[in-house]
Amino acid sequence: MISGKDIFFSSRHTNSDVTLHVNDIIKHSKKYMNKHIYILDIDMYIQTEDMKNQEYIDEDIKSPLKMLFIGGDLTEDFLFDLLSKSEISLHEIKVKYKFDYICQISEDGYRFINNKLETGTSLSLLRTIKDFGVNYNIIRNKSFLERYSDKIFPTLLLDNTFSSYAFQNGYKYFNADDGAVYQLQPPTSFIIYDEKKNPYQLKMESLLNINIPIHALIGKNGSGKTYLINKIIKQSISSDIGIRSSGSVFSRMIVLSNTINDKCYRPANITKNKHKLNNYHFVSLTSEKYYNKIFPRGKKLTLFSLLEKIQKRDSHKRGNFEQGYLLDKVTQDVIPEYSFSIKTNLGEHIYNSFSELTGRYGLVNLSSNLELIKDSGIEYALPDEDIQFYKNNEPFTLSSGQLSFLVSMFSLISTIESNSLILIEEPENFLHPSLLTHFINSLTHILRDTNSIAIMATHSALVLREIPRAQITILNRRDNITRYQTPNIETFGADTHQIMIDVFGDLYSNAIFREELSNIAKHKTINELLVQYSDLPSDVLNKIIMEKKSK
Repeated sequence: MISGKDIFFSSRHTNSDVTLHVNDIIKHSKKYMNKHIYILDIDMYIQTEDMKNQEYIDEDIKSPLKMLFIGGDLTEDFLFDLLSKSEISLHEIKVKYKFDYICQISEDGYRFINNKLETGTSLSLLRTIKDFGVNYNIIRNKSFLERYSDKIFPTLLLDNTFSSYAFQNGYKYFNADDGAVYQLQPPTSFIIYDEKKNPYQLKMESLLNINIPIHALIGKNGSGKTYLINKIIKQSISSDIGIRSSGSVFSRMIVLSNTINDKCYRPANITKNKHKLNNYHFVSLTSEKYYNKIFPRGKKLTLFSLLEKIQKRDSHKRGNFEQGYLLDKVTQDVIPEYSFSIKTNLGEHIYNSFSELTGRYGLVNLSSNLELIKDSGIEYALPDEDIQFYKNNEPFTLSSGQLSFLVSMFSLISTIESNSLILIEEPENFLHPSLLTHFINSLTHILRDTNSIAIMATHSALVLREIPRAQITILNRRDNITRYQTPNIETFGADTHQIMIDVFGDLYSNAIFREELSNIAKHKTINELLVQYSDLPSDVLNKIIMEKKSK
C-alpha cells in the first residue's frame, strides 16, 4: 500500500515510491471557504521494482497530473521552491503546512499505473493523492464526495477535453471485469462553430454505412483550413464548457503536419497554460520534429527514436492494443515480407516484426543515459544508426516517398491511444499517389483499431475519392466570411477530375493549356477540328471541342 509518506515532491530523482515533479504553480484568483487555491502542473514518476537503482527519470514514462492545493496564503515562488528545492512528502504538506489537496491524473497515467502496479496498490495510490476520477467513480467515499462537491473542483481540474476524458473513463481500467480494458465508441460527428457561432457538424459516418472515421476539409489557399484546425485545437482545450462542447471527449490530440508553415501548432503557440497540453502532441514532418509539453522545442524524429517510444509504451503503458502490431500492418503494405535490423554495441540483431522487437527487447533511452551505461557491458543500440530494412533477406533502401510514408505512420502509431482526435495537414505532400492511397487505407485501419477519428485538411482529389461525400466539407471564403458546404456529387470512388470540378469549379480558367487549346480552336469548324486532330487522345480532343463551343 502507498501512503502520503511514500510520495515526495522533488525536482530530482528520489528513492521514494512516487516522486512528484512540479512544473508550474498558479494561484487561483478566487478563494474556497476563505482559503487560497493553488493550481499545480505536475509530472508523476512511479518507481516500481524493475526501475529501482536507476539514476535517471525517463521522460517518456512520466505521468502528468493536475493538483489543487487548498490552504494558507503563500506566494507562488515560495511554494514552488518548497516543493522543488527539497524533498518533502505529501504527508508533510498536509500535516506541517496544513494544505488540503485533490488531483486529476491523465489517461496515460491511469494506463501506466494499471500496467505496473497491482490493483490494490493502484487504488491505494490514487486514494492517497485524492485522484478525482477514481475517488468519485470507484471508491465513492461519502466524506470525499461531500468535501469536494463544490463546482470549483471540476471547473479547475476538468478544464479541457483530455482531463474530462480521463475523469469520465480512465478509472474503468481498475474496475473492468476479468481485466478487460474499456474503449468508447468513436463519435459520429464533431461539432465546430462558424464565424456567426452557428454549430456545424463534421460527420464521421454516412448513409453508405462505410466505416471510414475521417472528415476531410478542402478549399482553395486562404479559405481557412489551417485556421479551422487551429480553432478545433483551441476549442478542445478551452476551459469554457460551452465552447469545448464538440459532442465528445478525447484521450489525446495529435496534429500531423506536412506543410512548411506549421509553427502555429507548436505547444507554445497554442496556449501558455502548460497543464492544458498534457495530452497534446504535434508532429512536424517537414522539420522532422515531435513536440509536446515535455519537448516544447521539439525532439528529432527518426524511425528508431519512434520505435523506441513504441517499445516503452507497449512495455509500460499498454492499453487495449499494441502499437507494435499496428506498425507491422502498415510496414507490410510498403515492404511485403520485410525484416529489419538494429545495430548495438554487441552486434546486429535482425527481427521479422516490430511486435517481436517490442515484446522482448528493451531499447535504451539514448538521449538520457548512454553515458551511464556505455562502459558497463550492458547492450545498447548505437546512437548514430537507424533501422536497416531487408526484403527477401536483401538490404532494402527506402525511397524518399516510402521514408516519408513510414515516418508519418511511425509518428502517428507511436502517439495514438484509444479515442484520440487526429488532425492532419496536407498528407499528400511528398507522397506518390499510390503511397497516398496507402496512407489513407493505413490511417483508416489505425483509427478503427483505436476507436479514434481524424479531421484532415487537403487539396487532393485522391484523398476525397476515399471518403464519402457526407464526410467532406468544402470551405469557400467570400467577403471575408468562410462558408461550409458538402460536395454535390458522391465522392467515394468517384473520378478525381469530376471531384475537382465539383469542389473548385472551372479548373481551367487560368490554365496555360486552356490558352493553347483556345488558339487551336480558332478559325476552324468542329468538323475540321475532328479531322485534323483525330489522332489526339479523346479527352484532349473533347477539351478542344468544348473550347470551340464556348466561343
